[in-house]
Amino acid sequence: MLDRSFIRQIESLQQAGISFCVATIVDARGSIPQVIGARAIFTGKGLVHGTVGGGTLEVTCQKKAVELL
Repeated sequence: MLDRSFIRQIESLQQAGISFCVATIVDARGSIPQVIGARAIFTGKGLVHGTVGGGTLEVTCQKKAVELL
C-alpha cells in the first residue's frame, strides 16, 4: 500500500510537470536492503522520495531512471 506522503509527492511532481520514474522492489533472492514493496521516486536529477534500500541497488535504479527520462 502506498503511504500518503508518497502519493502527495507524485501529485506534486505531476502538477509541476516534472517527469519521474517509480522503482519498486517486486521480488527478492537472498537478502535485500529493503522489503518487497519498497518504492522510490526518481526524477532526472535523482532520488526525490522513498528508498529501495540505498547502496548499489539505488544507484542502479537512479541511473536507469535518468536513462528512461
